[in-house]
Amino acid sequence: MYKTQCSNSKKMKFLTFFSTVCMTVIGGSMSACLSSCDCHHFDEPDPGMSVGDILCTDGSVVSFTDYVKSGREAVAIVYNVNDNIDDEIRGYAVYLGDISDEAFSDSIPVSQGTSKDLTKMDGNENTYALYKCDKAGSPMALPVFDLWTFGQSAYIPSVEQLRQIQSIKNFINPRIEAIGGDILPDSPDDCWYWSSTEVEGQDDVKAWLVSMHSGIIQETPKEQKHHCRPVVTIYRHNNQSSGDGNLDDEILNGFRTDLDVYLSIDKTFSGYRDIDSTKFTTRGSTAWGIRYCVAAYRRDETTPYDVKSSYESPVRFSLPPGKYTFVSWADHTPYYDDKSWYFHTDDFADLLLRHKYDYEANDEAKLAYSGRKEHRVSFTSTNTQIDMKPHVAKYKLVATDSADFTPGKVMVYYQDLPASVNLYHDRINAKWSDVSYISSVTGNTLAFDHVLAEDTEITVKCCVEIYDTNNNLRARVRKVEIPLVNGGVTTIRGNFFTTLHLDDGMTGGGITIDPNFEETVEIEY
Repeated sequence: MYKTQCSNSKKMKFLTFFSTVCMTVIGGSMSACLSSCDCHHFDEPDPGMSVGDILCTDGSVVSFTDYVKSGREAVAIVYNVNDNIDDEIRGYAVYLGDISDEAFSDSIPVSQGTSKDLTKMDGNENTYALYKCDKAGSPMALPVFDLWTFGQSAYIPSVEQLRQIQSIKNFINPRIEAIGGDILPDSPDDCWYWSSTEVEGQDDVKAWLVSMHSGIIQETPKEQKHHCRPVVTIYRHNNQSSGDGNLDDEILNGFRTDLDVYLSIDKTFSGYRDIDSTKFTTRGSTAWGIRYCVAAYRRDETTPYDVKSSYESPVRFSLPPGKYTFVSWADHTPYYDDKSWYFHTDDFADLLLRHKYDYEANDEAKLAYSGRKEHRVSFTSTNTQIDMKPHVAKYKLVATDSADFTPGKVMVYYQDLPASVNLYHDRINAKWSDVSYISSVTGNTLAFDHVLAEDTEITVKCCVEIYDTNNNLRARVRKVEIPLVNGGVTTIRGNFFTTLHLDDGMTGGGITIDPNFEETVEIEY
């Protein structure tokens, strides 16, 4: 219903809620004057409008085709059109999104004066009855009076109006998505919406819910919180014209929009400062770059609709309208080789370490970042941004004692190394036990590595052996437990040089045999 919002008081809201439009022909064109103090002028709703047309903030009702060209702002989708062109009520439109889940009533037992008729299109009258009831408030009804200040009165639909919306849901949902709205859910666990209709004979304690999945109704205690989707009545004066029929279907079915996905990397975590990738010289490479991989998952699907990779941000997609989950990954790769030397990234459901038997560690280039963003793609949305954080945790093994031999190589054997991650669900898929790497002692630092991680803290176990320059085993710690935090740095400090855990009859050779090896764990993040 057209209105002008003149006051925040309850009485003035009553006046604006029931204000009407007086259409006058001036110079052969239609103009609108409102029966309230703060006048807005609106385009005349087209009596030839169709289900699926778009109600805009300026009061106009336009086809999907014209909306794409117009640059207007949408608020609702037409779901019902009156066949009687002489009727002042031209049709009804459903809002693009829900208001917050609210209770029908804040007090029971109280009858709030709705019609209780399951066949009437009387949500407007019902909502006002809920609003003016002095014995109980309606948390569900109150927000609709402040929903929109551009001239339309919104209200909670009746049972019959919700049933009509459910019956046409599969037709209007793609249009709601295309213009950036929230589709009406179909999940049996998430499909129940409050009507503004109380239950006959139990109106003091119950009202009707309607399922957007099946259209069935359920009498429900009024103090429960459920979804609420407002609707709008579209009024008009007599004006003959024609709509464009099914043309909007053709446009919608072939519609694609370009979306730029901007990617930013958070390097503020301890140990993850900016690294000059041009100085990476692993395997002879002299020019490295950060490679971005982004997968677009449509709605709740777990298989990507499209995957893009680029050395530049943003990454551009061309996608049909709808709700998407964008999952991103970034790592360092040589510019001349589009493949990472550390990770298999062709499957985000099973992103796997590239090396097992020639495992890579002690390498500052072995960094990786990930991010996730929910975004609704419409032709009015041109970009979105994903903030990416490290998806690996770093650790360092540091000796706090001194060696009475000349250290040679250090061998690190993993017992449960995270080897694969599902980026979509952010969880570790698999672990390896037969993985090792060789390091050399630098000062008191024995070794370091970057390990795949997830949001929760994980623990990795390894065995550390230290050999002298003659390749004789001189020290061993059988089990080092390393707590890891995604994006953090864990430093394990202990008497590595003077500890030899034996399990094979070896003698210590003057090295202390310490079965109670103690270490200090420092985690920075």
